[in-house]
Amino acid sequence: MDVVAAYFERFNAKKLDEMADLFGSGYSYAEPLFPEPQDAAEHVAVMRQIAQSYPNRRMRVRRRVPGASREVVEAVWSGTRADNGITLTLDCLFAVDIDPKSGRISRMRGYYEPPPDMRPDSNRDSNGSNR
Repeated sequence: MDVVAAYFERFNAKKLDEMADLFGSGYSYAEPLFPEPQDAAEHVAVMRQIAQSYPNRRMRVRRRVPGASREVVEAVWSGTRADNGITLTLDCLFAVDIDPKSGRISRMRGYYEPPPDMRPDSNRDSNGSNR
């Protein structure tokens, strides 16, 4: 099974219950808005929350660069917020490590520039003070 392709297919199809078999033991995930590493259950829980806020969210894979036991994926994440109708589009880069023994994803890191209003410091002014 191509676990990287399956991850993006299941993400887009909202088949989050089927994600667990793609992740190996000790799996961890992190990204700019969730910088603390998450295990598989935590990652799926966050994906569920995002799916509720952005019910039409999708990732379009632009390019995949495979390597030995790892892959880099260039993708575009887009979705429209359910509560205000604002569409968000992010250019993303994912580093995916694959366990050579199990063939499952062992580690995944997402990289993108968060929108200004979603950054952890978005409620601070240019001097770093709370607004």
